[in-house]
Amino acid sequence: MIRLLILIFCIICTVAQATPLRLDLDVRREVSVDGKPTPADLRKVTVVLAPDYLEIAEPGERIVHDFPARRSYRVKEEEVLNRSLYADLGFRVAEMRNRLGLQEAMKSSGQETELLGDSVLVEHLFSIDDEVSESGLVKTEGAVTSYKHKGKLLAEFSTRGKKIEPEQMKAFVRFLRYYCGGHPDILADLALTGTLSEETRLDFYNLNEVVSYRIHLRDSRAHAGPRPDFSFVPISPPAEPLKTLGEAALMLSAETVAQAAANAREASQKALTQGDVLGAALRLFEAMLMDGGDITADLARMRPSMEANPEAGALMNALLGGDQDPVAGEKALVLMEAKAGPGAHVVAIFRAGLLMASQRPVEARDLYARALEANPAITGAWKDLGDIYHSNYETDIAWACWDIGRYLAPRHPMLTEVGRLEEYLRSNYPGFF
Repeated sequence: MIRLLILIFCIICTVAQATPLRLDLDVRREVSVDGKPTPADLRKVTVVLAPDYLEIAEPGERIVHDFPARRSYRVKEEEVLNRSLYADLGFRVAEMRNRLGLQEAMKSSGQETELLGDSVLVEHLFSIDDEVSESGLVKTEGAVTSYKHKGKLLAEFSTRGKKIEPEQMKAFVRFLRYYCGGHPDILADLALTGTLSEETRLDFYNLNEVVSYRIHLRDSRAHAGPRPDFSFVPISPPAEPLKTLGEAALMLSAETVAQAAANAREASQKALTQGDVLGAALRLFEAMLMDGGDITADLARMRPSMEANPEAGALMNALLGGDQDPVAGEKALVLMEAKAGPGAHVVAIFRAGLLMASQRPVEARDLYARALEANPAITGAWKDLGDIYHSNYETDIAWACWDIGRYLAPRHPMLTEVGRLEEYLRSNYPGFF
């Protein structure tokens, strides 16, 4: 009896695992700018819908989203870019918040504009719910199910189509999210139909552009091919202007970084015994920035020497006073950097932090890059550099920087908040996973 129950359970689990489905689509993308149409873009797109991955192949390019690995692989001209899956959703969330914030600011000032669109149009564009506004969608059913908002057509789905498994339908909706978008309420409605529509239309209103996707289903069939495997592909460096720095960092390993940090700690002790207090402090800080190790006890032992040394004392005063007056602290560090010799790049990192506090991210970005030219193993600089790009909505570069940081020092405490951000994205927007 027990064996029979186990067999039945295994059969149920096998049935519950949705069969991968291959779709052959004709996609027509139409764009109008300020009301003037541009030539339509016609493409033949092949899509593989699977429970644990999504594959989208277009002429000249293939994209595979690997959901368990949280990686996105872009294959173009035999080159494979291995980037974080979170970068796409991270941009949507950041940009949606930006636009909703601008909407509120303009509303408060009495200068509302249709150019930004309202909350529903923004949700539709980025395919995520702002968790506050009601949708306000108007649904019309017939041979075609349509959705409008304030007279604007958002979506149309033909009722003709093919019934598919619930998990396959979930995967199709996930494809639409990544490929073009769609309001969460519309996509949730579509998922309940369980029908793969012969004709799908989604229109998006993005500032002065209207972008319309017309998707025609040519064929659908079970996909029996092997699961794409890119586990052998190393993570890719950020795009320019950080590509060369990223390549240098990825030539290292976590073991070499740990050893470099240990060497820096030894050099710090040696410099201290030789009376080079500033050099000892900077080497200790560099070790901490590389591997994230706690230096509290080391600093406590060095404190009397640092307080007695004018240069080291000036460094600590600039860092401690930077919270209250980052402009003055940064100016003091400019002078310190000129005296720091081989530790100048560590001072540059501290300067960059104070520049960020002074709302000068471009100058800070350049200083972090300069520091990484001197030592590409500084995990903390990669983390802060990623923060700058994330704040500028360049999430692809941001996650590439953070990925390098985790590659160099997987347990570095500065990277904990990146993990928290990713957990937030997974838990609040499960439709992308």
